[in-house]
Amino acid sequence: MRAQAYEYALSPWHRFRPALRHAEPEPADPLLQALLALPAACRRIALLSDGLGLTVSQAAAETETSTAVTRDRLVRARVAIGQHVPELGHDIEALKQTLRTLVTEGASATLPSARSTRAGSDRRMRILTRVVCALMAGFIAVVTFAAASTPTRNEESHDPSGTVTSTSRHT
Repeated sequence: MRAQAYEYALSPWHRFRPALRHAEPEPADPLLQALLALPAACRRIALLSDGLGLTVSQAAAETETSTAVTRDRLVRARVAIGQHVPELGHDIEALKQTLRTLVTEGASATLPSARSTRAGSDRRMRILTRVVCALMAGFIAVVTFAAASTPTRNEESHDPSGTVTSTSRHT
């Protein structure tokens, strides 16, 4: 469940939503820059393993990948971080300690309360329901107008001479 929520939250189509588009300044910390430069899968493994202290097998279970793939991603992440931050490049324990400090002391996001989330969801659903009802009413009005204005039988006209002529529109 957590893996699916993570994938959903970071899915590429969220980048196109206006509410989620905001420019954030580049972090001044070279370690944060190195982490943000990593691919999402490598960053996730590095933070789970080195930042939170999970073993490789626990991180593999959390991300639903094999242990070999997880180990490879962790090695690639450590190498990439070592290239961006040379003082942490050769000392894995220093890297782990720095990432743990970053994770524990880093800014955490404040989540909205359940009540405000529910209220926002209810408000969006009411608006969506009203829009759908208005569109359906408009569609029904168009269909009713089309049905009322279309002739259903031949129109007959009487000549003064007494003959009846049929003016069918469907010839």
